Amino acid sequence: HSTSRRQRQMCIRDRYPGLRGMNISAKRVKRVCVAGAALLCAGLFYARFINRTGLYVPCVFHLMTSLNCPGCGMTRMCLAVLRGDLHTAYLSNRGVFILLPLLAFSILMGVFRYITETKVTKYERTLDWGLLLLLCAWFVIRNIAGI
Repeated sequence: HSTSRRQRQMCIRDRYPGLRGMNISAKRVKRVCVAGAALLCAGLFYARFINRTGLYVPCVFHLMTSLNCPGCGMTRMCLAVLRGDLHTAYLSNRGVFILLPLLAFSILMGVFRYITETKVTKYERTLDWGLLLLLCAWFVIRNIAGI
């Protein structure tokens, strides 16, 4: 490569003034982009496969225990979101659907911390633990109430 790592980092920081003073790893940005693209492609391929064949991977936890795990219904929820049917998405997994904005924020903050090589703040850690507790509560509620 003709440009150094420092020059690539400076270009990123110059384009986005809010990132000045942060250590941005171009290598990590590339990894995140490749992983994100791979996940997106795999998800869209799986959705297309399900729509064409009607076959899907069942929840192993549900098969073994007859209980709904916090993620049961996620496939139906994602397919409904792709169709633009938010009502069906909500009914497929109410707890995760409601928590989705916070889950997305937590994941994006994790990606940001990975790229900038910064430490997780007390507030982010509290959010992560809070989300975990809410998902555990959702697991109990959905099995007691039969949702």
